[in-house]
Amino acid sequence: MMDYNPRLDALRALCVFGVMCFHWQGILQFGWIGVQTFFVLSGFLMTGILTPAKEKYDARNFFLVFQWRRALRIFPAYFGYVFFSGRRVLVDPATVVAASSDSLPVDINAEHRTAPTMV
Repeated sequence: MMDYNPRLDALRALCVFGVMCFHWQGILQFGWIGVQTFFVLSGFLMTGILTPAKEKYDARNFFLVFQWRRALRIFPAYFGYVFFSGRRVLVDPATVVAASSDSLPVDINAEHRTAPTMV
C-alpha cells in the first residue's frame, strides 16, 4: 500500500484553485489543465487504494466495501450542501432568483444579429 503523501493533496488543492480562478472572471486562461491534472491524480490515488483492497476481498464484497467507503466520504458534503442551499431558498427565495439571472451567459453579438426572414 502507498504511504500518505501530503504533497499530492497540495497538488490537488492547487488544481482546484486553478479551476476556480478560471471560472471566476477568467483570471487564469489555462484552468482546464487543473481539471485534467486533478482527474489523473485522483485516478492514481484511487488505484493505489483499490489494488490492495482487491486482494483482500472477493468480487462482491470488494465493490460493496468500495461503494460504502465512497458514500461515507461523499454523502456528508452532499447533504451539507443540500441543507445549506435549501435553507437559503427557504429564507429568501428572491436572492436565489436574482443570483441565477445574474449568472446567465450573455451573448455579446446579439444586437448585431437579425431575425431570420421567410422567403
